[in-house]
Amino acid sequence: MQRQQVSLYIKLFFSVTLISIIMGGLASFFLNSLTLVNDIRLRHSWLLYLLPIGGMITRYCYLKYDKMAAEGVNLVLKRARGHQNRIPIGMLPLALFGTLLTHLLGGSAGREGTSVQMGGAVAEAITTRFGLEKDKRYQRLLMMTGIAAGFSATFGTPLAGTFFAYEAPRYRHLPKIQPLLIIYASFLSNMIGEVVGATHRLYPVVNLDRISLQTLLSLVILGILAGTVAFLFTFSLTTLKKVYHDLISKPILISAIGAVILIFIITLFKLEDYQGLSLQLFDRAFSEQSSGWDFLKKLMTTVLTLAAGFQGGEVTPLFEIGASLGNVLVHQGLTLSITTAAACGFIAVFASAANIPITGFIMGIELFGWGILPYLFIVIPISYLISTSRTIYTSQLTIQ
Repeated sequence: MQRQQVSLYIKLFFSVTLISIIMGGLASFFLNSLTLVNDIRLRHSWLLYLLPIGGMITRYCYLKYDKMAAEGVNLVLKRARGHQNRIPIGMLPLALFGTLLTHLLGGSAGREGTSVQMGGAVAEAITTRFGLEKDKRYQRLLMMTGIAAGFSATFGTPLAGTFFAYEAPRYRHLPKIQPLLIIYASFLSNMIGEVVGATHRLYPVVNLDRISLQTLLSLVILGILAGTVAFLFTFSLTTLKKVYHDLISKPILISAIGAVILIFIITLFKLEDYQGLSLQLFDRAFSEQSSGWDFLKKLMTTVLTLAAGFQGGEVTPLFEIGASLGNVLVHQGLTLSITTAAACGFIAVFASAANIPITGFIMGIELFGWGILPYLFIVIPISYLISTSRTIYTSQLTIQ
């Protein structure tokens, strides 16, 4: 019996190592490909007018080859809770191809959703290959390592990746060996990704200054408004998806019409800066240059993109929306430094919209240093409460 247990642990360790190595390599390829397609789009602005065709192609591929994969991150999170529907391996190329096409043609989206889907597909394939799907505890464990590996390698935050894998699926009951293996997967995938070429943005360190009554009041206001913006994002995305599906019966037409609407909005209001990843918004948010409406413009273009069924994540746009909001509020009178306000907004909007406050604390420390923690202790609980139970991960609302 003991020999069987040792054999099982060796198999688990080998499986987790394989998932982590594969995800590190895939994440590096994905991040570098995103940089490439965004650079191409910036040099060829006319690509935006091909977005309806790209949307129809993406939707057709999902309908033709793997309808189940269209559920995306929510299917992965449900599988991590033991849901019986397996993650199809087709989710990996569909999510990867769809996201790159979204960015190439000017949709506004992120990248985390794709990495989590790839992690889930890889974990499912390896779980099945080694016969570990028969015990649901180990199936869930390996799915969570895939989630952690994908998130960690994409953002360069192995500790946040670990907590994300616990918090996002809303599942707790796993074998005792789980924490070590999930932490191991997060760090290994991040290391492999960096070794083979992944690079991650560096953010300014937040310094802890003396906290006065004015500072506390400013943090409370920031928390209220960050929660309000997070609520606005999730509510708008959910509502627009429902409107599209109520009014348009064919999914392919939803993508085409949604793309036409997005092109019209971008052209009419000159929102070219908000296409793709829009990483320049970070530079503006942490400096004096942020536009007063950056956060609303990015929110609008992202909601229009994702509601129409285009692939990509929500997290990077949420980072940008929150950072831009913090910058604006400083210029409206908050007694915080631009760096502190932008960093707190960055984390609070993400943590509230994704319904993962603990991950928010950890990510804040990893990206901005320990100095941000006292500020987050005020901002995140307030924003989390204000945003109510709405979340970008709707599977969290249907826990059985």
